[in-house]
Amino acid sequence: MPLILSAPVTEDSFFDAKTHGYVRIACATPMGTTGKVEVNADETLSLARQADEGSADIVLFPELNLSSYAIDDLHMQGAQIAAVDRALRRIVEASGALACTLVLGAALPHGSRLYNCAVVVAGGRVQGVVPKSYLPNYREFYEKRHFAPGAGVTGLTMDVAGASAPFGTDLIFAHAR
Repeated sequence: MPLILSAPVTEDSFFDAKTHGYVRIACATPMGTTGKVEVNADETLSLARQADEGSADIVLFPELNLSSYAIDDLHMQGAQIAAVDRALRRIVEASGALACTLVLGAALPHGSRLYNCAVVVAGGRVQGVVPKSYLPNYREFYEKRHFAPGAGVTGLTMDVAGASAPFGTDLIFAHAR
């Protein structure tokens, strides 16, 4: 979806990339600690604040950056799932002070299934949750053991970080700053 401008282009605004519909995207790779969600959330917030200070519009984090990727069956434990939700609540609250949009990786339950998700956070709320559609299941990857595929998951909502948010592979996000 294109960025819609409400102000005319002036000589001063011409040199601002946003005038021409561009956004500044930062890719952030936190120093992850396997299974230590609070530590990973601290690192995520630190990098989000740095990116915001650098005028990033969108900050992309790695898949499962809150829990870490290689924790196997720990993803399915209630204590781990609750820790991820607490960390997301903290990050969502902190995002209210940031001008950028965050795209975080988290394992989240919906119904009786667990999904490997991208969580879009901006302005102090979860804007939406997109489950990973195609799960690898070869060599060291056996995601189908832990996660449900998101293919075909559309038009739903999910309770996450203390609120209801759109959930599915049919979500489209627009960033306006």
